Amino acid sequence: MVSLVRRLLVALLTGLIVGSLAAPSAAQAASSWSKHAFPFGTELQAVSCSSSSFCAAVGSFTLPDSSVYRAGATFNGSSWSAPKRIHTTSDLSVVSCTSRSFCLAGDEFGQAYAFNGSFWTRTRQWSRGRA
Repeated sequence: MVSLVRRLLVALLTGLIVGSLAAPSAAQAASSWSKHAFPFGTELQAVSCSSSSFCAAVGSFTLPDSSVYRAGATFNGSSWSAPKRIHTTSDLSVVSCTSRSFCLAGDEFGQAYAFNGSFWTRTRQWSRGRA
Protein backbone atom coordinates (compact mmCIF):
# COMPACT_ATOMS: atom_id res chain seq x y z
CA MET A 1 0.00 0.00 0.00
CA VAL A 2 2.88 2.35 0.78
CA SER A 3 4.08 1.81 -2.80
CA LEU A 4 0.73 2.96 -4.22
CA VAL A 5 0.73 6.07 -2.04
CA ARG A 6 4.30 6.86 -3.10
CA ARG A 7 3.39 6.38 -6.79
CA LEU A 8 0.40 8.70 -6.37
CA LEU A 9 2.50 11.37 -4.67
CA VAL A 10 5.21 11.07 -7.33
CA ALA A 11 2.57 11.35 -10.07
CA LEU A 12 1.04 14.46 -8.52
CA LEU A 13 4.35 16.15 -7.70
CA THR A 14 5.88 15.31 -11.07
CA GLY A 15 2.85 16.76 -12.82
CA LEU A 16 3.06 19.96 -10.78
CA ILE A 17 6.82 20.39 -11.22
CA VAL A 18 6.94 19.47 -14.91
CA GLY A 19 3.84 21.53 -15.60
CA SER A 20 5.34 24.62 -13.98
CA LEU A 21 8.73 24.18 -15.70
CA ALA A 22 7.43 23.33 -19.14
CA ALA A 23 4.46 25.70 -19.36
CA PRO A 24 4.61 27.61 -22.65
CA SER A 25 3.92 31.32 -22.90
CA ALA A 26 0.43 32.38 -23.96
CA ALA A 27 1.71 33.15 -27.48
CA GLN A 28 3.42 29.74 -27.77
CA ALA A 29 0.34 27.93 -26.49
CA ALA A 30 -1.96 29.76 -28.90
CA SER A 31 0.20 28.78 -31.87
CA SER A 32 0.66 25.13 -30.85
CA TRP A 33 -2.84 24.00 -29.87
CA SER A 34 -4.79 21.99 -32.42
CA LYS A 35 -8.24 20.47 -32.52
CA HIS A 36 -8.62 16.68 -32.61
CA ALA A 37 -11.87 14.79 -32.89
CA PHE A 38 -12.75 12.77 -29.79
CA PRO A 39 -14.39 9.37 -30.13
CA PHE A 40 -18.15 8.92 -29.71
CA GLY A 41 -20.32 11.22 -27.62
CA THR A 42 -18.29 12.38 -24.67
CA GLU A 43 -18.48 14.35 -21.46
CA LEU A 44 -14.83 14.81 -20.54
CA GLN A 45 -14.06 15.47 -16.91
CA ALA A 46 -10.25 15.55 -16.92
CA VAL A 47 -7.24 15.32 -19.24
CA SER A 48 -3.56 14.79 -18.40
CA CYS A 49 -0.59 14.74 -20.78
CA SER A 50 2.83 13.35 -19.90
CA SER A 51 4.26 14.44 -23.26
CA SER A 52 3.19 15.84 -26.62
CA SER A 53 2.64 12.26 -27.80
CA PHE A 54 0.65 10.92 -24.83
CA CYS A 55 -2.47 12.13 -23.05
CA ALA A 56 -5.22 10.37 -21.14
CA ALA A 57 -8.76 11.62 -20.67
CA VAL A 58 -11.51 10.32 -18.42
CA GLY A 59 -15.22 10.95 -18.41
CA SER A 60 -18.56 9.60 -19.51
CA PHE A 61 -18.92 8.18 -22.98
CA THR A 62 -22.08 7.64 -24.99
CA LEU A 63 -21.98 4.89 -27.60
CA PRO A 64 -23.96 4.97 -30.85
CA ASP A 65 -26.65 2.80 -29.18
CA SER A 66 -27.04 5.57 -26.51
CA SER A 67 -25.57 3.48 -23.67
CA VAL A 68 -23.38 5.50 -21.29
CA TYR A 69 -20.36 4.32 -19.31
CA ARG A 70 -17.32 5.73 -17.50
CA ALA A 71 -14.08 5.29 -19.40
CA GLY A 72 -10.66 6.56 -20.27
CA ALA A 73 -9.12 7.17 -23.67
CA THR A 74 -5.57 7.90 -24.73
CA PHE A 75 -4.08 10.25 -27.31
CA ASN A 76 -0.93 9.33 -29.26
CA GLY A 77 -0.14 12.77 -30.64
CA SER A 78 -2.43 12.49 -33.65
CA SER A 79 -5.59 10.58 -32.68
CA TRP A 80 -7.63 9.36 -29.72
CA SER A 81 -8.07 5.68 -28.91
CA ALA A 82 -11.46 4.09 -28.45
CA PRO A 83 -12.56 4.57 -24.83
CA LYS A 84 -11.72 1.73 -22.41
CA ARG A 85 -14.28 1.09 -19.71
CA ILE A 86 -13.45 1.98 -16.11
CA HIS A 87 -15.71 -0.08 -13.89
CA THR A 88 -17.38 2.53 -11.70
CA THR A 89 -20.79 4.12 -11.56
CA SER A 90 -19.31 7.28 -10.00
CA ASP A 91 -18.23 10.29 -12.03
CA LEU A 92 -14.52 10.38 -12.72
CA SER A 93 -13.23 13.83 -11.82
CA VAL A 94 -9.43 13.78 -12.07
CA VAL A 95 -6.58 12.07 -13.92
CA SER A 96 -2.80 12.45 -13.71
CA CYS A 97 -0.20 10.71 -15.91
CA THR A 98 3.55 10.47 -15.44
CA SER A 99 4.14 8.33 -18.54
CA ARG A 100 2.27 6.38 -21.21
CA SER A 101 2.32 3.38 -18.85
CA PHE A 102 1.16 5.03 -15.60
CA CYS A 103 -1.88 7.19 -14.92
CA LEU A 104 -4.17 7.49 -11.92
CA ALA A 105 -7.78 8.61 -12.16
CA GLY A 106 -10.12 9.32 -9.28
CA ASP A 107 -13.86 9.29 -8.86
CA GLU A 108 -16.07 11.58 -6.82
CA PHE A 109 -15.77 9.31 -3.75
CA GLY A 110 -11.97 9.18 -3.70
CA GLN A 111 -11.57 5.75 -5.30
CA ALA A 112 -8.47 5.54 -7.53
CA TYR A 113 -8.12 3.72 -10.86
CA ALA A 114 -4.69 2.95 -12.34
CA PHE A 115 -3.80 2.77 -16.03
CA ASN A 116 -0.83 0.57 -16.97
CA GLY A 117 -0.64 1.48 -20.66
CA SER A 118 -3.28 -1.07 -21.62
CA PHE A 119 -6.02 -1.32 -18.98
CA TRP A 120 -7.68 0.67 -16.22
CA THR A 121 -8.02 -1.19 -12.89
CA ARG A 122 -9.46 -0.20 -9.54
CA THR A 123 -6.81 0.21 -6.88
CA ARG A 124 -7.14 -1.12 -3.39
CA GLN A 125 -8.99 1.40 -1.25
CA TRP A 126 -7.46 2.41 2.06
CA SER A 127 -8.75 4.48 4.91
CA ARG A 128 -7.14 6.95 7.28
CA GLY A 129 -5.33 5.30 10.19
CA ARG A 130 -4.33 2.13 8.31
CA ALA A 131 -0.82 1.53 7.08
